[in-house]
Amino acid sequence: MVIAKIKFKRAVTGLHLYSSKITGYLQGSFLVALFAFGLIPIFFYIMIVFGILAELEVIMINLISSKPILNAKGLYWVVKEGRLKTNRMD
Repeated sequence: MVIAKIKFKRAVTGLHLYSSKITGYLQGSFLVALFAFGLIPIFFYIMIVFGILAELEVIMINLISSKPILNAKGLYWVVKEGRLKTNRMD
């Protein structure tokens, strides 16, 4: 959000990436497992790694895009659709 705020003058870009959705499901599953079975360290580390990777994807998309992007599926689709500042003729 900090990068989007600095670059686009607004904090919310609304990317809705698949990686963010998967991370949300992993975090929810971790909380259920935590309260049902106790701490499972490997599940915790998997959840943290996926969360970091999802946020890195958001940061990369915000850095390479020229305008705020809404409802992107992921970095692959952003590059494939040509929503980059290097592909724009503005």
